[in-house]
Amino acid sequence: MAAGDFAYSDAAASIASNWNKACPFAQSGDDRLMRDQISTSRPHEKSHRRYLARRRRRILVGEVGRFLFSASMLRQMQEYVRIAPVRRELVDEFGRPRGIKDVYLEVRSRCNSTCSFCLASVHTDTRPDRSMSIELYRRIVSELKEAGADGILSYHCMNEPLLHPQLAEFIRIATRELPRMSTRIITNGRKLTPATAKQLVEAGTSRIHITAYMKDVREPLDAHFQRLLAEMPGYSGPTDPWSAQWTWGGTYFQLARQELTEVRDNLGGLSPNAPELTGKYWGFCEFPFRSVFIDAEGKLGKCTWDFGFTDPVGHMANGKIEDEWRNGGLVPLREQLLRGDRSGLNHCNSCNFAGTCRRNTKRTLLQKVVSYLVPEH
Repeated sequence: MAAGDFAYSDAAASIASNWNKACPFAQSGDDRLMRDQISTSRPHEKSHRRYLARRRRRILVGEVGRFLFSASMLRQMQEYVRIAPVRRELVDEFGRPRGIKDVYLEVRSRCNSTCSFCLASVHTDTRPDRSMSIELYRRIVSELKEAGADGILSYHCMNEPLLHPQLAEFIRIATRELPRMSTRIITNGRKLTPATAKQLVEAGTSRIHITAYMKDVREPLDAHFQRLLAEMPGYSGPTDPWSAQWTWGGTYFQLARQELTEVRDNLGGLSPNAPELTGKYWGFCEFPFRSVFIDAEGKLGKCTWDFGFTDPVGHMANGKIEDEWRNGGLVPLREQLLRGDRSGLNHCNSCNFAGTCRRNTKRTLLQKVVSYLVPEH
């Protein structure tokens, strides 16, 4: 819950600091420098300026929202407008989760990217290399079918799913056994080829989100991505787009750019390049009430950002997924989240996730306004 105990002077300083981080031109105040750099624009300079403008607007509006409202008022508005509707959907009258919706699987505990905002980078990852066996995966699918899961089945948990050699077979099994769930792959695209994409499409993958991580998003896509787009069935646009969406068979593809060094949310306090938490983001969080996180060995984590599953809340060796999820280590955690207090929860008390995703709360005009004023992270 994004509620910071800011004095007015601290809030003003925070606004200025975040604005300067998002807008390098604002730091120098040199209009001529801006004109000179724009005059020598790279292929995607215009799109990049719009991208930066959206980031600056989001940061500025969020800081102004914290500045205008007292912490207590902000908490009350968050509770009434944003959190209460989601909680009613996910929690019954006894404070118990209604059922499993989304499932995140660490099919292999490896990534092949060098993003500076993530501990899974090849430069910082210290996890042992573990791959999920097909026997364990079949058991997961069987138990999810029995539990009636009907949300999204994702093959990532701070890892690169395409590094698992049996990923297409995994998806084929889920397509056959879990028709109520949609399968989603989020990938950096380094291992994606037209042949691999064909296997995933034929297996029945619902969505594939490709993030092209780049040193500078204004530069052309590298040869790998341009070749991939040129040979991709269903795609008819340029081979060097800023972003792209297309369908192949029944699979939706999306490609977006992101800088390797971008400062994003703090990943539960574990992001190497994110600033320290300045406010108290203590409150309800939807993930322990809707999502299951399972690593390559069958451990259950509280969150996708519990890097390495170092603080597990259950294990498939101890029982069925739904029993472990409902009655295991998440029970005391849920009780504190329902009280709106993350202070005693390891990992959660360093997380700046506001508790609910905007996509779950943008319904009425008031909800849209408050969700916009209060950032997700």
